[in-house]
Amino acid sequence: MKRMIVTLTFPIQLILSLLSLLSSLLWAPAAMAHELWVLTPEQATQWNARPKPEIFTQFNVTSLSIYLLAAFGLVGCFMLYRYAASRTLASHLRARLMSYGDYAPVALRIALFIMLGTASLGLAPRLGTAIMQSAVLGAPDLELRLLPGNWNWVAVVEGVVAICLLLGIYVRGAAAALLGLGVLGLFLFGEAMCAYIGLVGAAAVYLLFQGAGPYAVSLPSFPGTAALNAWFAGQPRERVQWLLRVLIGADVLYLALAYKIAQPNLMLGVIDVHHIPTLGLEPETFVLLVAVVETLAGAFILMGIMIRPLAVGLFVAFTFFSVVLWEGVFAHIIVYGLLVPLITNGAGRWHAPLKTKAILNPRSWVLEAERCGVVRMGS
Repeated sequence: MKRMIVTLTFPIQLILSLLSLLSSLLWAPAAMAHELWVLTPEQATQWNARPKPEIFTQFNVTSLSIYLLAAFGLVGCFMLYRYAASRTLASHLRARLMSYGDYAPVALRIALFIMLGTASLGLAPRLGTAIMQSAVLGAPDLELRLLPGNWNWVAVVEGVVAICLLLGIYVRGAAAALLGLGVLGLFLFGEAMCAYIGLVGAAAVYLLFQGAGPYAVSLPSFPGTAALNAWFAGQPRERVQWLLRVLIGADVLYLALAYKIAQPNLMLGVIDVHHIPTLGLEPETFVLLVAVVETLAGAFILMGIMIRPLAVGLFVAFTFFSVVLWEGVFAHIIVYGLLVPLITNGAGRWHAPLKTKAILNPRSWVLEAERCGVVRMGS
């Protein structure tokens, strides 16, 4: 009997087309909440007062083409990713990346230190605000000076939390304080804080559960908190990673819906003021393409699909846009920090794999069933 060998081949044109679509998927989320950072309040109000482009209010051939192109492109990219992910080399790469997962808390601590430190001192202001003119609550458009009353003490809290995170001092307490600042931001800034609460909350929740990681100052626990710290530390990393991924995906999805789709004129203003290239498309068509792709990107992250390729692409995209828009090096440092656990640990999962549970419990009936050949759990 002759052996038949089947070889799968991919046309180079198809691969290039899918990579082109994937590149647009990766570039789109880099705009995110840039609109209110790189437009003055007057410019944002002026552009938002204009009527929405017809392509956003009417269903036509152009919009249908964009929807179909994005949908088919994403399906193709997903199939290509699944094919590549099944290779042995990809499995070895995933295992190697996961071996560096212990350093994810360090990356988040450094990122949050820079973000909170620059925010407390007003070193990364929005367009139209001078350096050190106003402290902000994490993001450039959340200026404390615009609030009624005196909220300068918030900047002091940000600075203290930043130092604790950098040195690794009571990191879980600092993470809880950061979550408190996020809730306070919702009270002070309302809807504007919703653009950032998912990203900041993801970093804070990860540190709350995983702790400081390596390179931290070892100090005794506060009286009465040992049991609580042990419970946080006992949670599986994959479950914490799942929480981080869901919060990031929900934030990206919200930004796409709240800014690109609901307020497309803001992105049109950014394109006009900063002369952003639109790949030869009309600005309105380009913004719709960005809106659709960013929405799908948020949904992909939320569902845990193609996490590592998306994370690598987002790093390149955010770096490029920071240069094009003349932003500071640390403008999106929180995003860079969050990409580290996404790249090292992947999507995560709420429940541990059946094999892992069985190994942790040698007397499990699952292991007995596998020994008897009743079930097969795989690797």
